[in-house]
Amino acid sequence: MRDWHNGAVLQLVPVALEEVLPDLAPHLIDGEEVVGTWKARRDYLAITSKRLVAVTVEGISGKRRSYTTFPYRTMSNFAVLTPSSLDVSAELELVWEVVERVQLRFRGPVDMVRLADLLGRYAV
Repeated sequence: MRDWHNGAVLQLVPVALEEVLPDLAPHLIDGEEVVGTWKARRDYLAITSKRLVAVTVEGISGKRRSYTTFPYRTMSNFAVLTPSSLDVSAELELVWEVVERVQLRFRGPVDMVRLADLLGRYAV
């Protein structure tokens, strides 16, 4: 996940939907389904059936949140890098019309083929 403030790419690890749903649910629209959730330090990412939602947790207490939404309808292309036996990280690069590029690096189990299929289905 990209740190929107300094351009760093953060390592994402899977997180249970139940852990972030209380915070995320009020921001979902009718019919929107959460496909997967990942965490990078305190921040997290949710991939839904309609968009990518990046949540940045700010402040010492972590009560201040920044929600950045990237709707698939404005995505121009994406690329998938699957893990190998030596390099277990996987990468997903997304390009939107209004943002230069979003690069996500996943650590741990992630089905990149399924993610690519979902993105292709929702974005095309």
